[in-house]
Amino acid sequence: MGVQASDRKKYIQMTPQQLITLIADHNGIQRKNKFSVTFNNTNCNGVALDSEEAIPAIYMNIGQRGVELTPDRMTGPGIGRNIPTNPTFESDKGLLLRFPIEQDWKTYKLINDWLGNLAITNSGLGNVTAARYYDNCAKNGTVIVNAETYNGTVACTFTFNEAFPALILPIDFDAEANTGNSTFDVIFNFRTYSVIIP
Repeated sequence: MGVQASDRKKYIQMTPQQLITLIADHNGIQRKNKFSVTFNNTNCNGVALDSEEAIPAIYMNIGQRGVELTPDRMTGPGIGRNIPTNPTFESDKGLLLRFPIEQDWKTYKLINDWLGNLAITNSGLGNVTAARYYDNCAKNGTVIVNAETYNGTVACTFTFNEAFPALILPIDFDAEANTGNSTFDVIFNFRTYSVIIP
């Protein structure tokens, strides 16, 4: 069902007070920098690497969400009419999270151990690494990102299913003055995600 012309006109002519009321009806506007991250169900062959508490993160990029389109060869501009088929989670990055490095490197060690536990290393003539069976390890991971209100209450929860760290990006160290705090970026692979409003 399309939007009626009268409805479009109503939105175009919204007064400042109507806009304020609309925002207030939805409990304000979400801040970009209010979120926290937890890891659950990361069990990998008996080794659990869940986060004990919410982990501070300073940047997140989910990647794009869409649907696959199949042209039906009907006449029209360009390739003609497209039919939506399958939902997609298209991204060249997956889920990218940036974490601050604490003085004891706790978060880095947690993710490093999780990444290392996804594969086994056998000693012999050389070190051979083989991925563990997906259902026994990688499939169990869940990454939960809570978007929070101004006062820290959870407003929305993104749950990334079958999630696991795929890459820890290079870390820069710099001895120059005023270089700021150290951070590290992690790219998580995931299969699907859901959005839940409490």
